[in-house]
Amino acid sequence: MKKFFDVSFELKIFLFIIVTLVVGLSMLNAIFLYSFKAEIQKRISVEIDRHQKLSQYTTPDNPAYLKVSEKNIFIPGYELYDIRGRYKYYVDKSYLEQEVRNKLLLMFYWDAVIIFSVSVLYYFTAYRLIKNRENYSKSFEIILLVLGHKLKNYLAGQRVNAEIIDRGTDSSVIAKPSTLESKCSAVAISKDDKQGDCFVSAQGRIPALLNPTLSGCDAAFNRASKDLQKLQMRNLNYKHIRNAVNRIKTGNRMLTVELENIFSFVKKFGIQNGAKNEKNTYKGFLRQNLNLSEIVDEVEKEYYETQICYTGITKGSKKIKKKINLKRVTANYDDMKFILFLLMDNAYKYSENFIYIRAGICKRKKYLFIANDFGNPVESGLGVGLSVAEQLCRKNRIKLSWNAGRYFTSKIIF
Repeated sequence: MKKFFDVSFELKIFLFIIVTLVVGLSMLNAIFLYSFKAEIQKRISVEIDRHQKLSQYTTPDNPAYLKVSEKNIFIPGYELYDIRGRYKYYVDKSYLEQEVRNKLLLMFYWDAVIIFSVSVLYYFTAYRLIKNRENYSKSFEIILLVLGHKLKNYLAGQRVNAEIIDRGTDSSVIAKPSTLESKCSAVAISKDDKQGDCFVSAQGRIPALLNPTLSGCDAAFNRASKDLQKLQMRNLNYKHIRNAVNRIKTGNRMLTVELENIFSFVKKFGIQNGAKNEKNTYKGFLRQNLNLSEIVDEVEKEYYETQICYTGITKGSKKIKKKINLKRVTANYDDMKFILFLLMDNAYKYSENFIYIRAGICKRKKYLFIANDFGNPVESGLGVGLSVAEQLCRKNRIKLSWNAGRYFTSKIIF
């Protein structure tokens, strides 16, 4: 019993509408049959009255369902309906049953048409509205998933860079020598160099306590070497700070590109796009036969317009080889475009020289195959795009798999 009620909300609404229709139509049918039966009985009574009046002057013809006799007789299939004077009126039992049966059959046809029409209307109105809302929610969740992962990754990187800058700033303050100290060290070194030439021969014979000039020379050399070490540390810290700042700039640029991806998806693929969304409402969320080659070309063109020019990659810098031997596939239009957009984005970002796209039929199964070589291993992503593409494929009953070997390959089985 629990499993019976464990159904979706849309199905519950549909069943409730159907049950309400059945109960309502049954009540209307019962009232109609009661009225129809009373109408038949009234018709028989009118026929009996007519016969009684005409029988005073002539012998009237009787309908097939009515028998008249002056005696009590037994007629198979007839029953005594009324007695008027010396006449007894018998009515065929099957007449009333046949009339009611014909009306029941007619009402059943009409009820079936009404229930079917209401079901179709429900599908094209309430059910589709609910499904559209679910698809909008799923699309919004996908956008939040992508944006959340990118922001989380970006903020984590900025936190590390901020700590590096903070430590580097503290170290540079400690290691940075004052201008006066540097000048004094330089003067001391120059003076001690001149005096050291005079006393270098006597260094072994004169005690250190009796030779303050030589001791001052050693102290100046020590201070100068320490200052030099501090300067080297400061330069090293500045280098770390510069690298951290470059990483911040790179992370900012990557996050901006991802935001542009999301905005492009919102504008190009119909989410919150008024006129286009109203025009393609039926097209947008139903599986249909799609021309794969046209969609690949369309997505490639949109990707060049929205991503390649923005990231500064020149068109044609990476070889894209396509071999599409598959004309029609069954999938959702917007979902298929976004799946191809994500796979192309993943291949283009992390490839070095070439991207290979192939589609066809193998062992009676339609497939789409995308392969690319590996570029800089440091610039690797979190796999969010592939996860989103996998969710969209699962939604359209499509299987997506990928493998990172000598080349990175992703395969879709329709």
